[in-house]
Amino acid sequence: IIEKVNIPDLRTIQNKLPLSNNFYDTLNDVQRKIDWYKEYLKNIDELNKLSFVKKFELTKNLSVEKVAEDIRATLGIDTGFIKSTRKDNYYSKLVHLIENIGVFVFTNGVVKNNSTRKLNTDEFRGFALSDEYAPAVFVNNADALSAQIFTLMHEVAHLWIGESGVSNLESDSSIEIFCNKVAAEFLMPTKQFKIEWNKSPIEDNQINIISNMAIKFMVSEFAIGIKAFQLGLVSQNTLDEIRKLSMMRHSANK
Repeated sequence: IIEKVNIPDLRTIQNKLPLSNNFYDTLNDVQRKIDWYKEYLKNIDELNKLSFVKKFELTKNLSVEKVAEDIRATLGIDTGFIKSTRKDNYYSKLVHLIENIGVFVFTNGVVKNNSTRKLNTDEFRGFALSDEYAPAVFVNNADALSAQIFTLMHEVAHLWIGESGVSNLESDSSIEIFCNKVAAEFLMPTKQFKIEWNKSPIEDNQINIISNMAIKFMVSEFAIGIKAFQLGLVSQNTLDEIRKLSMMRHSANK
């Protein structure tokens, strides 16, 4: 029998896979490490609340830009950070900065070190444990690198609004929608996004522009497509086309 740590399941997609033993064993392992670390901090009299955990309350008026900007300021990076970073070390650089402020970042594609127990991205992409003393985020690295980068910042956004939860690709939960928007704004600041979009040759079709933008911002084409759609730069048809391409690639990579 698995002892199930209580964590909100924010995956509202249809036909979602039930959370498996692999998920719960991973979650319990992370929770045990957090509990141990908190005990250690207590013993050395260093158990201090982290001011960024639950810094904002999720209300309908909460500004996505404000939260993304606060994460940027807390991590100590500016919008030029992406230009000075290569994709192959973008994730690790972000992890380093996130860990520096007191967040545990776990990245794995299997349960602990057991290569026979692979974590399924269709089941979950990541989760966040919002703890005021030892917060943690987990990223399923069975995913593509660009998807891991997005999941990482999505889970970090969870901490800023003080909401633990398990996440998947698409969900209509208000928490998930908000955290997706914060991750998108952090990784693709709107002002910068529009400047780069407008630099694209007029004769280029939108799918090509999205592909080029994905390379520049080091995120998936789907993430670019959603942002462009939200800004009114592409039609629903284009977004649907990008979604189909992404799903085809996701299936091919399994």
